[in-house]
Formats: sequence, C-alpha cells, structure tokens
Amino acid sequence: MRTGTSARIRLSAARSLFPLFVLCLALCLAACTKKEEGLPLSIAYPAAGAIINTQVGLVLERKDFLKQHGFSGSVAAMGTGKELKVALVSGKADVILTSETNFPVLLGEGFDALAINSLGSAGRIGLLVKNEKYKNLSDLKGKSIAAIFGTSTHQPAVEWAREAGGAETVNMASIAAMQAALESGNIDAIVSWDPYLTSSLKQKSARVLKESTFELISVASGKYAKENPGAIERVNSMLKDALLFVATHREEVNAQFSAISQLEVPVIHEASMKNSNYANATAPDISISPGFVRKLTEMGTFLFDAKIVRQKPEVESRIWKP
Repeated sequence: MRTGTSARIRLSAARSLFPLFVLCLALCLAACTKKEEGLPLSIAYPAAGAIINTQVGLVLERKDFLKQHGFSGSVAAMGTGKELKVALVSGKADVILTSETNFPVLLGEGFDALAINSLGSAGRIGLLVKNEKYKNLSDLKGKSIAAIFGTSTHQPAVEWAREAGGAETVNMASIAAMQAALESGNIDAIVSWDPYLTSSLKQKSARVLKESTFELISVASGKYAKENPGAIERVNSMLKDALLFVATHREEVNAQFSAISQLEVPVIHEASMKNSNYANATAPDISISPGFVRKLTEMGTFLFDAKIVRQKPEVESRIWKP
C-alpha cells in the first residue's frame, strides 16, 4: 500500500512539474533561435553620397558580414543625407553611414545620436566653375554659388562666398540638380564632392577654384546602443572588416559602384585613393580623433549660427568611447 501511494505521489509531482519543464524548454529553444538568428541591426548608407560609405554599404548589402558578426537585419541604400537622418530618428535604421555634417545636425535638432567611428576621408570637396572667365575666387563676387544646405557642402560655400568678396549662396536639393544648373549657366559655381568632383575634372566639364577635404562618420541611434550593450563594438569590428574588403577587392567593389552610379571605375578608384584606409589596404583605423571632434564642434556652431539647427550641438559627450 505504501509503495503504491509513493508511486502516485511521485507521478503527481512529475505531472505538476511538467508545465515548468515545457516552459524552460521553450525558453531555451527561443534563446538558441535568437542566438542563431543574430542581433537585429538595420544599416543605411548613401547611394549617391560620400564614396567610401557607398562602397562599404555595397559590401555589407551583398556579402554576409552581418551574419559573420552575429547580426541579422538589413542594409539599405538611401538617396540623400536627409533620408539617412530621417531613417535613424524614425527607427528604420539603427546605424547610418554618412558624412561629417549630418552628425551635428542630428544633435542640433535634439535627436539621440551617437558617433561611433569615422571610416576616414571622404575625398575632396571643391568649388567648381564652368565659365572660363572665372579664373580666381574673386571673379565670383556678386555671382551665385550652389550648395546643399545642412550638408558638408554648406559651410565651405559660405566661407568661399565670403572670401570671394560677397557671392550669393543658393540651396539646391541634390548633386544632380547642381550639376544641371552649372551646365545650363543658371548657377555660376557649385560645391561638389568626390567622386563627382573627380569625374567633372576628368571630363574637363568644369574647373576647380578652391578645394578642401571632408570626413566620414558612422552614427548610431542612442536608443539602440543603450538597449544592446556590446553591439557597437561588434558594429565597428564589422565595419573594419567591410572596409578592408573594399581595399583588397577594389575591382569587384568599384565595378558594382560603377554599375549603379554610371561613373567610370578609374574615376571611382582615383577618388577613393584619397582615403588612407583604401589606399593602404591594411588594418583600417576608424577611430574618431580629437581633431575631428573639434571640427565637428565648430560645424555645430556654424549650423547654429546659420539657423540650420535649433540648438548648439553638444558634440563631445556624444562620441562613443570603447
């Protein structure tokens, strides 16, 4: 009798523990599945923006770097810096590959953004003219200079207009619009950037009066960084690998870029050589230097004074530190 009673008690206990066992098993399976799928990550890059960003974006989109670094998600090309910023603040993108000015713009508009690296130089930025009578910057006094306000072309346009003795700066929507306006003569000069700058000079369709450089920056959503501890380190490791792939598989990547941009491969390569990570084809350095932080701070002041942003950006506190 005692034996039967003990058996019934053990059976009853087992039955009562069975739902708990099922729950634990389900949780374990879910955890394993999540680990196998990877951490969700959405990246956006410019289809017609700074050259190295586009090359790295193409590699991330077409190769399996996300999976290799424990991520699952998507990589998408977007047309303009404005679209990239909207994607980040709306949650459609967790990380954007963009050019320097877009970061202080995001901060100046009060958005929770975090600069996580710089992929290096974006090449040249320059003041292009078509008319042969414009031989010096002073020849543009009283003339028009087009730029895309709120981007890396804006501040140089204002500075060069001032240096010319007083030129009008005109806001335009895209590089295509600026090139068409320069070609038609509706605009006297435009601020262009690589690889489009190199392309114009190669075709001898324009001349450069002034030249400068600008830098790339990768920006993460502050919310994404907080909710996923350790994710930014993995993102940076992945971007290093993708950048190294670009540098060591130039012909493949530049052919893909050429197909979507209608730019010739030699033009893409020449413009990319301005980036030391591309030129050296060694372990990439994507750190954000103190000098770059100072430059970003100065940009933030310019954007605030020009009433492009609502508040003066606090840059230094929004630089990611390992």
